[in-house]
Amino acid sequence: MLPKEIHYLDFIRAGAVKHNLFKNQATQDALLNCYVKKGVLPDIDFMNSADFEARCADVKSIFV
Repeated sequence: MLPKEIHYLDFIRAGAVKHNLFKNQATQDALLNCYVKKGVLPDIDFMNSADFEARCADVKSIFV
């Protein structure tokens, strides 16, 4: 069972979903739906959007 409150593990697991580390699609879908309900993600497809990719590029540029 996942915690009802936002937890740092939500962000770790969301990253794992983004990088396809959970091979079970049902697990990925359940996690993404949970993160939308918690407000961690604005919608289930956010991590596949151009906005998300642009934000990632901005963050990565800090470390280069």
